[in-house]
Amino acid sequence: MMISKITWFDITEIKDWNGHFTGIQRVVFNLGKELTQDPTLNLRLCRYDRRRKVFIETTYEFKEPEYASVPSKKLTSKVGGYSGKLKGALKSMLPVRIKRVLKKVISFNSRPFISFKRPIDLRRSDTVIVPGAFWIGSLNPLLKLRKRDRPTVFAVMYDMVPVIMPQFCAQVTVIDFEDEIKNAAKVVDEWLSISESTKRDLLEYSNLNKLRIKADKIKVIRLGSDINTKGKSKSPFKATQKPKEFILFVSTIEPRKNQQFVYQAIKYAEEKNISIPPIVLAGKHGWHSDDFVNVLRRDRTIKDKIIWLQDVDDRALRWLYKNCLFTIYPSIYEGWGLPVAESLAYGKFSIVSSASSLPEVAGDLVDYHSPYDIDEFVQKVDEYANNRRILMEKEKRLIESFRQPRWSEAADQVRNLLN
Repeated sequence: MMISKITWFDITEIKDWNGHFTGIQRVVFNLGKELTQDPTLNLRLCRYDRRRKVFIETTYEFKEPEYASVPSKKLTSKVGGYSGKLKGALKSMLPVRIKRVLKKVISFNSRPFISFKRPIDLRRSDTVIVPGAFWIGSLNPLLKLRKRDRPTVFAVMYDMVPVIMPQFCAQVTVIDFEDEIKNAAKVVDEWLSISESTKRDLLEYSNLNKLRIKADKIKVIRLGSDINTKGKSKSPFKATQKPKEFILFVSTIEPRKNQQFVYQAIKYAEEKNISIPPIVLAGKHGWHSDDFVNVLRRDRTIKDKIIWLQDVDDRALRWLYKNCLFTIYPSIYEGWGLPVAESLAYGKFSIVSSASSLPEVAGDLVDYHSPYDIDEFVQKVDEYANNRRILMEKEKRLIESFRQPRWSEAADQVRNLLN
């Protein structure tokens, strides 16, 4: 009797996610949505049970909420207020090794999930795709199997931030990532890298640490960026607060994204008597950004020059893209750079960091700067903000030349590798 091959697709990252999909969740959602429509794959969905360290079969309706957003501060005041501060204080006092033990038992960062379903029976003839954060330990069920009994395993590599730039991650994340990538090297047959830059970083790390990951086992896939640019939009500003014109920066507030650099650039421009339109920061309060947020809120001299919007839903984000002069993205390190692709999809020119993968996203359709050179950045912002003819020429060329990558094409790349 012939055993039918099953392709297992891990949706742990989105199964219980509440709110707006960001980077990894969007990749898992869109690849899953496309691949589940192919009956030839015999694709079934699974999720990782961290407590039992097993995969269990699950279901999911691939229907993203049209106006999903980050939970508002009003709804989460108790979580983000006293209890949030207490949790942060406790975490800061605990040694890293103790944190790791507690994380496995009560998890500081994950939603509670307990299942008594029978684990899925993985067979050598099957394929397992892990498109989410493998560093949470989701490859553990495969480590238990003997090599000759293991299914074929595909895993997505987004970036190598925890080991390339550990200063931008919590120490416990760095340690977990280092452990899990060693485990992953033992069981992953094909790596799906989201950029050439990430592929280079993975290979370099593998060579330095003798992980034996071969270049021909790392395939670069181009992520989709097709978004509904013509859907409903709504201004996030009150009538009296809306700036006449503005520059947009879409990103979670955290050190690696370089919002501090933007703050310093505004100060520098003011010192040099360079007039720059207000810069809108659209993104939630992220990791290790308390000090910067405190400065942002308390510095009265930049009150109308940097505007921070935390609770931005899809309609508001659409409005911001459509109505901004142009966008900026001065990130220090990225695995890809989805906000840059989104900006291009809306026909908006961008001034982008030249670091890591970002030149792969936009080619010669945007202008670049060093993420450490404030003078260079200010000069470029000044050039496009105060010379509309040049900006219009850039936009015209962008609109004529940019071809928006589709998620269906990204799924085709994965499908071809599976076959």
